Amino acid sequence: MHAKIQTDLLLLISVTKVIMVIGVVLMNGFDFYSTTRIIFGRGRLRELGDVANAMGRHALLVTGGLSLQKSGMADRIRQILNSAGVSSTPFSVKGEPDTTIVEQGLACARAAGCDMVIAVGGGSVLDAAKAIGALSAVEGPMVDYLEIVGRGLPLPGPGLTVVTVPTTSGTGAEVTRNAVIAYHPAKRKVSMRSPYLLPRVALVDPSLTDSMPPDVTAASGFDALTQLAEAYISRNHNPFTDALVLDGIKRAVVALSRVYADPGDTEARDEMSLAALASGLALSSAGLGAVHGIAGPLGGMFPVPHGVACAVLLPHIWEANARALSRQADRAECLKRMACVASILLGEVSSHQDQGASALLETALRGGEFLQGLVRNMGIPALGTFGVTGHDVGLIVQQARGSSSMRSNPVELETEALAAAIRSAIG
Repeated sequence: MHAKIQTDLLLLISVTKVIMVIGVVLMNGFDFYSTTRIIFGRGRLRELGDVANAMGRHALLVTGGLSLQKSGMADRIRQILNSAGVSSTPFSVKGEPDTTIVEQGLACARAAGCDMVIAVGGGSVLDAAKAIGALSAVEGPMVDYLEIVGRGLPLPGPGLTVVTVPTTSGTGAEVTRNAVIAYHPAKRKVSMRSPYLLPRVALVDPSLTDSMPPDVTAASGFDALTQLAEAYISRNHNPFTDALVLDGIKRAVVALSRVYADPGDTEARDEMSLAALASGLALSSAGLGAVHGIAGPLGGMFPVPHGVACAVLLPHIWEANARALSRQADRAECLKRMACVASILLGEVSSHQDQGASALLETALRGGEFLQGLVRNMGIPALGTFGVTGHDVGLIVQQARGSSSMRSNPVELETEALAAAIRSAIG
């Protein structure tokens, strides 16, 4: 135990040195976005009624498919709300949300006279609920407010109050200011993005993730790990997101393997919920990178679960970023950041303060190899399993180029580098 404490302390000291070296830079300032209140803790679902009662009297209760009903959790939530004097109108989101589902939810909320939205579910459910709440303040078709496929109009103001209750530990959607929505006419998954999409309250009770099967645990956990890693090396990182990310990565890299091996490890479940929460807070301000830039259009073209796409792409995009940065002398600080993340993944202690590009690249690449091993050990399927072939790579790269996440990638990757990463992920 003492040895572990000593190792943790040395790692913390080394990370602090890295932050001091690469974080003390002249900045023009930054924005940091966060939901108004975060309630975190095992068993705190019981507080949902009091939270809702302070905001309204009639909620649109947005949930997923049948899992909450089968487990009896849906009935429990309704009882919690009813006991607090809050009535609810149910609305189900089956699968990943599209514009039709969101517009149906909005019509349901208006017809029932709902004065708030409560979302209980995974990232898809939370994103749908945030979009429903935000669009209650506007008229006109939803596509007008979508980026890439629509006009990307800004939301004019706040809509219905939204409370998010995640049942998975991956997307961090409970605290993000965007909602990912499928637009089938264009075969794309795109985002609405606005501070008005931030939920008023995020109630994170890790016990709600206890029933996640191993494959969902792995995929959602890799989504969180990817978001943490990409936010740290993003062009838009800042000291607040750095602090969240470094703590989140350290928790996730240990907890993810533990909870995959033992789904009943509640301590690891708690750690993964905290890591996912940190990833959502970080990405709302720092943005993401090429992994998510590719995963968005990929998910619109093929039935690839988002977390799976992130998992199989991350090691290859990580390598591509490291190699590209090593060839640019003016990007040494970002390569140090990649080496810092790799050291945490590998459990090593090194400040990287005086290392040259070749040593930093070597460490970063070993981090990518570690991630590839983690993907393999968890049995996460390759993209080819979902029908992706080499013939699709060109179109995927073309569509990824237009993603907002690509703009915050630490370096502009050449087309061939992106294509090679996707081909490697096809398997």
